[in-house]
Parts: sequence; structure tokens; C-alpha cells
Amino acid sequence: MKFFKTETVIYDPDTDQNANVLVDTVYYEGNWWLCPPPLLRSLATGEIIPQRLILTGVAYVKLQEVNHPDYRFLLSNSIPKSVFDGKTEGEYIVALYQAPSDSQTRH
Repeated sequence: MKFFKTETVIYDPDTDQNANVLVDTVYYEGNWWLCPPPLLRSLATGEIIPQRLILTGVAYVKLQEVNHPDYRFLLSNSIPKSVFDGKTEGEYIVALYQAPSDSQTRH
């Protein structure tokens, strides 16, 4: 998998604060997906693998390709922290990526 970076705003309702975060992004099965941390590494192959995926291109998660040295995409709106942490809510689609059993968390 080839990873790109997306400038993303994460909204935390507990603190009523937004945080700008660079998030790994992959093109997988015909769609762009955000890959919140942690990422995993296969001990057998060394491949970096996402643990969770957030589908982009749906109503609330639109990517804009930009010409920036630190990231390739800019997310058009904020994502709730709960979605970033792995909970599917409303229009947001969160999927678990089936990592090989030999995977470990990337540090």
C-alpha cells in the first residue's frame, strides 16, 4: 500500500476544540480511505497496514487534492473524534482492515 498524507481537522465535543492532524491516506478497492493511527507492520513482509479505515467521498468526507509539500490532500470539513477513534456515526463509514496475524503496532 502506498500512503499519502491528508490535512484533517478532528473535532472533540468534550473540549469543543478542533485539532489539525496529518492522517495517512490510501487508495484501496477503488476508494480513498483515511487511516487513523495506529498503523501496523507485518513482521513477515515489513508492509505497513492500516488497522482502521474511514471512507472518503461520502457526503461529509470529501478530499481536495492540493499542491502542498507536507500533504497531498485537504479534508473539506472536520471529523468527530469518535469517528477518528473508530466508531461509525451517521454518514461516516469506518471499516476494520484485516491485518495479518503477525502484525505489530508501528511506533
